[in-house]
Amino acid sequence: MGKTKLINVPSVQIVDIGDQGMGIGKDAEGKVYLILDAVPGDIMDIEVKMRRSRVSYARPILRTKDSTWRQDPFCQHFGVCGGCKWQHMAYQGQLEYKQKNVFDALTRIGGIVQPVIRPIQGVTEDRYYRNKLDFSFGNRKWLDSSELDQTEEINKNALGFHRPGSFEKIVDIQHCYLQADPSNAIRNFIRSYAFDQHFTFYDVKLHTGLLRNLIIRTALDGSTMVTIVFGEDLPDQILMLNHAITKAYPSITLYNIINLKHNDTIFDQALHLIQGAGYLIETLGHLKCKVGPKSFFQTNSLQAGRLYRFIEEFAELQGHETVFDLYSGTGTIGLFLAHKAKSIIGVEEVREAVEDANINASLNLISNAVFHTGDVKKMLQEGLLSDAGPDDLIILDPPRAGLHQDAIPILLTSGVRRIVYVSCNPATQARDLKLLSSAYRHVMSQPVDMFPHTAHIENVTLLHLI
Repeated sequence: MGKTKLINVPSVQIVDIGDQGMGIGKDAEGKVYLILDAVPGDIMDIEVKMRRSRVSYARPILRTKDSTWRQDPFCQHFGVCGGCKWQHMAYQGQLEYKQKNVFDALTRIGGIVQPVIRPIQGVTEDRYYRNKLDFSFGNRKWLDSSELDQTEEINKNALGFHRPGSFEKIVDIQHCYLQADPSNAIRNFIRSYAFDQHFTFYDVKLHTGLLRNLIIRTALDGSTMVTIVFGEDLPDQILMLNHAITKAYPSITLYNIINLKHNDTIFDQALHLIQGAGYLIETLGHLKCKVGPKSFFQTNSLQAGRLYRFIEEFAELQGHETVFDLYSGTGTIGLFLAHKAKSIIGVEEVREAVEDANINASLNLISNAVFHTGDVKKMLQEGLLSDAGPDDLIILDPPRAGLHQDAIPILLTSGVRRIVYVSCNPATQARDLKLLSSAYRHVMSQPVDMFPHTAHIENVTLLHLI
């Protein structure tokens, strides 16, 4: 069987961008293509790599017109590591398309006619905005074209991110623009020291190798926490690495975890504090939060504070309300609102997150908040809202999949006048809003960009009882 003939298509206009960073293009006949390295507004000749009846995949041959939003990516790892997929589009253009994403979801999926959507809240800093990064060690480095052409032997050990579509390969990250110093310096120091000492890097197929994972957390005050996960229990080598790190970075908190399992989950693994206080203190507006190595926490601290202020605005609390914080996570939304409410009742199924919520309630001297470990749907069915009054407030902040459909009828009959629905997925949020529309009307939405250079978007929506 011969090879499939490649088809070239001229003058394809890029009209949109997808969440995987691929441009969405249309040719003169209206056929749709997903195209690498394409920005809305580009016009280009393309080569079709995989033809499908509805959408075909292609790559650019020649750009005949550049979009006004096009820019040069600032990261040397762009297009390889799998992160920051919108770097080739100017930030203002990213915001425009995120706003469009929310509008399209509310109108097309939610069926809301002319929704009130306030202008998206962008970030003030589009680089070094994350407070946590997870890196992986691996003995199968992803090789770029220049390395493939080299004749001398290459060190195949790497420390960075898993290559998308090729999980056993690690993209060796030299400089990451997601997290502020000293994140890059610490990661590069550990890699260099491990190379010098000939420590083994993890093999995901054989489940062998000393160095497995590296987790770096930073706080707005500059404090840093490093957790090294080892895939083998080799005390002498572990001691050498700990000594080298604490000597080079005497002010950081350092933890060790020895994980001999075949998965990377650390929540069931013992922590060993090597140096430091054992936690960081992070701030979200007026709220102080104690962050440990296993804590669930918003990864963009500055923008989370802005997000919570919008929630507070939509909540319109007068001081006599009970706030039902459903899918409460570490309780930060409820705790942020606690000073303006009579009481906070949070529900979250992840036990560790509830433990963090209770710790942070104590840290902030908040006595009117209680958090329950449990499934939201089940607790609703058991009468969680039975004592809710019309002036109380429901906060919804579900995972990306949205609300469980069995929860919808209970919310519809709650009688609570206001719901604030926070979502990281406008599509599932819009689906849920449509299901709630027999009792609740959409008042307004506020999109918030938490993760620049990606398609991710948070949307805060206020609903009123009809």
